[in-house]
Amino acid sequence: MQRWLEVRGPIVHAVDGTRRAPGVGRYRQGEKIYEAIRDVVADQLKQPTKIQIEAKGTVRKGRVAGQVVIQGPPPNADDLSSGLVIQVVIAERGVVFHGSSGVVIHRMVARGLATEGSLDGVRYTPDANGRCEITFGRELTELVTNNKVHLDSLAKGKASGNTRIGLRIDPKSVEIVVVVREVISGKVAQASKCHLERVEASAE
Repeated sequence: MQRWLEVRGPIVHAVDGTRRAPGVGRYRQGEKIYEAIRDVVADQLKQPTKIQIEAKGTVRKGRVAGQVVIQGPPPNADDLSSGLVIQVVIAERGVVFHGSSGVVIHRMVARGLATEGSLDGVRYTPDANGRCEITFGRELTELVTNNKVHLDSLAKGKASGNTRIGLRIDPKSVEIVVVVREVISGKVAQASKCHLERVEASAE
């Protein structure tokens, strides 16, 4: 994700995948930073899009699974139809981490993708009517293992000595966010939160 957004600073707000702004400042600057980002987000939400998303899934016994349907331009309808990827992000609503920023509870922390393979996501390959359907399924323990390997590699480099965020993923806090992104620019064409059903073991 950092490569997609070309993020170079440690704390950055990224809106629609292309517009960036500082995410940290002195205490007295907090209100101005918030207002600036709020206005950018509000403006972006007014922009029209050719993409519609329907997504549903379940969390059962530590496994996330579901289906995403993208309705967009048909093949070769325009440049957009041949240059989109779909990223199904597994996030946690709230993660406790006492970092250097002073923030204790971090909201919507991306833990990984619900699809297998590249972190770039899945290519948008629509049928003649512009419909593209994908299914997803991942074990949360697999993401924990992958994240540990990644953090271990960072610890051997410039990030050595830094405090680590907790790796455990709480199934009750998991959310799914679907992002449709333009490949070349990285711009977000559409995004939506997935309807997620949580199935308790006792209910099966």
